[in-house]
Amino acid sequence: MAEKEHMNLAIIGHIDHGKSTLLGRLL
Repeated sequence: MAEKEHMNLAIIGHIDHGKSTLLGRLL
């Protein structure tokens, strides 16, 4: 269960990083 939680955090962090990169390119 702890491993699944870690995966979710990693995926959410990856998505947030992608959004930040897209916003940075647009700006």
